Amino acid sequence: MARSPANLLTAAALLGLPTAGFALGLGDIQLKSALNQPLDAQIEILGATPQDLRDLHAAIAGRETFNQPLGNLAALTATREVLPVGEIGAGVKIRVANHLMLRVQARDYISKAPHEVIAPAPGAKLSGIRQDFIGSVALGLVW
Repeated sequence: MARSPANLLTAAALLGLPTAGFALGLGDIQLKSALNQPLDAQIEILGATPQDLRDLHAAIAGRETFNQPLGNLAALTATREVLPVGEIGAGVKIRVANHLMLRVQARDYISKAPHEVIAPAPGAKLSGIRQDFIGSVALGLVW
């Protein structure tokens, strides 16, 4: 491999770049509080240097953080909304034994988009209808 001044300068520049961040390993958690009590726990930190421990800041996110699936698209609010729902469905029943029926059905539920329960993310828009297509299979006993 040729050691040109350009290659050496590039290698020196890359080695001198600061890194963006480091990850620490988390070990076992020791829970010291009971159910419905304020959280009191210790988590072992693995692979940390004394400098890492001095710079470490740990916090627990609020409850609302954990109740937000797909938070980059929309947020669920703590409200209720009642909307009319249209429903259509079909199914079949098949006798599989003397006292046993198999039931297979599909249902489609349609309603207006819930504006009070789902708040769109900034720059997003919520409109139209909400549709749920649900299939089910069940076994039933016949007397």
